[in-house]
Amino acid sequence: MAQIAVLGGGAWGTAMAVLWAESGHDVTLWVRNPAQAGAMAKTGRNDDYLPGAVIPPSVRIVTGDLPIADIVFSTIPTQHSREYWEKLPKDKEFTLVIGSKGIEIASADFLPNIARQLLPKAKIAVLAGPGFAPEIVRKMPTAYIIAAGDMELSRALAQTLSTSSFRLYASDDVVGASLGAVKNVIAIAAGIVEGAGMGDNTRAALITRGLAEISRLNNALGGKPCTVLGLAVVGDVVLSATSRQSRNYSIGVELGKGRRITEIMQERKTSDEGVSTVEAVVKMADRLKVDMPISHTLYDILKNGLKVSDAITLLMGRPLKEEA
Repeated sequence: MAQIAVLGGGAWGTAMAVLWAESGHDVTLWVRNPAQAGAMAKTGRNDDYLPGAVIPPSVRIVTGDLPIADIVFSTIPTQHSREYWEKLPKDKEFTLVIGSKGIEIASADFLPNIARQLLPKAKIAVLAGPGFAPEIVRKMPTAYIIAAGDMELSRALAQTLSTSSFRLYASDDVVGASLGAVKNVIAIAAGIVEGAGMGDNTRAALITRGLAEISRLNNALGGKPCTVLGLAVVGDVVLSATSRQSRNYSIGVELGKGRRITEIMQERKTSDEGVSTVEAVVKMADRLKVDMPISHTLYDILKNGLKVSDAITLLMGRPLKEEA
């Protein structure tokens, strides 16, 4: 049994708190909103974000100060992670497992690098892979990777955090695992393809060329190619860019129908993690001088009002070259 503090009362955090508590771990679930925390503690449910899930009575639901435990699992949205991690103790040794999938806009950097700056004594790991919270909490077989710079730590976390329905593979490639965040970009773009009625051929080309962009970025950052081909990237792209359960894909569908991003996001309770990732990816690509035309074009759709039809014309009109 491990002591686990889960930060974030959304669907992802709630699902993992339920799964680990039912596996016998000592789990505390931190919820930012006091009213939401009180309702969850009273009813044992999180109907706003994970309808149908029953939270075991053993899960302590808290608000206010961030809890600390041997393992702290953070699902705080990427753009707010720094703000909350600064409140964690800098003089204590614990393991921070990052479950958020994004890139900070301000620094154009991955969350593990930010965590190392803020928490010098903490061990840092990344949980990445393809999984929808409603299926995880229903114990449908799911596989992820757990990546840390220390392979022994990765293996230990895989042993501790795996369950009968949630299988973890150990990795020492934190960069590759973090690149799973770029699936947000591909998922939105693939949704646009469906929303605009462009067909399966277009979506297949989009996904494939999107993966080529991620591979170029991975090479520039020093990640392992095999990680891109695994659960953290290809696995997550397959899931997120083909299913309407994906928030990012569904955002893209609405964009493809001609709606504006501001209008779409006003209707949603969840954060704009994927939309923020687009801007951060473009900043990172520009800094590293990596060619990522799909990402840049999606940025122009979201931020500069580029029409989808004009975006397709621009991408299809690019100079012909060898596949790479």
